[in-house]
Amino acid sequence: MNKISKLTIFIIAIFCLLPISYAYDNVVYVWQRNWDDNVQESIRTLYNRTGYFAVLCGDLKVNNGKVIVDTVDIDWTALAETETSTTLVFRINAKAAKLFETDTIADISKSIKDAIAKIIQKAPEDEITGIQFDYDCPTAKLKGYKRFLEIIKSEFRKDSILRPDLEVSITALSTWLGSGDFKDLVKQTSFYVLQLHAFERPRTIDDADDIFFKNEAQGYVKSAIIINHPFYVSLPTYGYDVIFNSKGSFLGLRAEGQQFAYAKGSVHKRIMAQPNDILAFANRYLSKLDYQPFLGVYWFRMPVKADEFNWHMKTLLAVLEKRSPLVSVKAEVVVSKDGLCEVYLINDGEKNVSDQLKINISWVNEDVPFFDVVNNFNYIEKSEQNGIQITGAGIKAGEKVLVAWFRGVRDNSISISEVEIDKSLN
Repeated sequence: MNKISKLTIFIIAIFCLLPISYAYDNVVYVWQRNWDDNVQESIRTLYNRTGYFAVLCGDLKVNNGKVIVDTVDIDWTALAETETSTTLVFRINAKAAKLFETDTIADISKSIKDAIAKIIQKAPEDEITGIQFDYDCPTAKLKGYKRFLEIIKSEFRKDSILRPDLEVSITALSTWLGSGDFKDLVKQTSFYVLQLHAFERPRTIDDADDIFFKNEAQGYVKSAIIINHPFYVSLPTYGYDVIFNSKGSFLGLRAEGQQFAYAKGSVHKRIMAQPNDILAFANRYLSKLDYQPFLGVYWFRMPVKADEFNWHMKTLLAVLEKRSPLVSVKAEVVVSKDGLCEVYLINDGEKNVSDQLKINISWVNEDVPFFDVVNNFNYIEKSEQNGIQITGAGIKAGEKVLVAWFRGVRDNSISISEVEIDKSLN
C-alpha cells in the first residue's frame, strides 16, 4: 500500500470518529398582532435564516360561555417580499375544552374555518402552506381535541378556498406524551410542535428560575421519537416578570403586552430563557438527531425592538449560527468644551444585560466635584479613594445610556474602571 492510500484511509478514519451534525429546519413564530415597522424589519432580517414563518392569524376566546373568533390583520406585502412560505397559527383558549365535548363543536369549527378562509383569500397565491392550532388542551380532554380536528378538517374539505394540500398541525404540551390519546390525536396532523417551555408557578421567588425544560427536554424528545410521528420542538426566546408580596406570596406575572401595577412592598424578578442553555441543548443533542420524525425547531417568538420580554435580535441570530452571543458592556467618558464630563455605558454585545452592572469612578483632586447619577443608577462613596461606585440594572444590546455627569474635575480628568457584569450571565 502506498503512502497516499495510507493517508487517505487515516483521514477517513478520523472523520468517522467525529460526531455528525445534521441540519434541521428553523421556523420563527410571528406572534405580534400589530404589524408595525418593527415587525416588518424583523421579518426582513430573519427571512433568509428560516425555512418559513409561523404567523398568528387569529384566536378563539370563551367569555362567560360566549365564543368569540378574532383575526389578525396580517401584512401580506411584508411576507411576500421575503419569498418564504407561511403557516397560519390559530390559537384556542383552554376554556374551549368543555365546549369541544358538546354539540356546539360543529358551529365552533365552522366559525373558525370561515375566519381562516377569509384570511387565505387576502394572502398571495401559494403563500400559505399550512394551518396550525395552538391549543393548550387539558391532557384528559385530548379525545375532544381529536374530535375537533376531525370536524374542522371536514369543514376544510367543503371549502374550495382551502387547498387540499394544506398541512394541518398542532402545538403539543410535554404532558401529552404519556397519554394514549395523544397518539390518536397526532394521526390527524401532518406534524406537531412539541413545546419545551412553559411558565410553572414558583413557590418562592428563588424558585423562579427558567421557562425552558433544560433538564427534561432530551427525555421529552426521546419520547416523541418513539411515537414516530413527524414533529418539531418549540424553543423559547422570551421571559416574564414574576411578582411576590412582602410576605413571599406569589402575586402574579407580567408578560409582554400586559399591564401590572406593582403593589407597595412587592418584589419582582425577571426570568428569561437563557441562550446558552438553549444552545447547549440544540448543539449537543438536536443537531445530532438523524431520526426522520424530527423536523426542526420553532423559535417562539420573533424578536422585535419594542418587545421588552424577549431576546434581542442579535441574540437569536447568534444562536441560529450555533454560537454563544457575545456579552460586552463598556464605559465611555465624553468631555464637552464647558468642562462637563458625561459617563456612558454602552452594550456593544449581542445580548441584553438585565443583571446588575458595576463601575468605579475616581478623580485626581481631593475636592469632591459636582455630580449626579441618572437613569435609575445608584452610587456609593468609596472611602479609600476619591471616587464613587455606580451600580444599576443592565441595558439592551446596542444601547448607549448616560449613567452620570461631573463638573469641577481638575483638567477634566476622571478615571473609570472596566464594567463588571454579574457572573450569572456567563
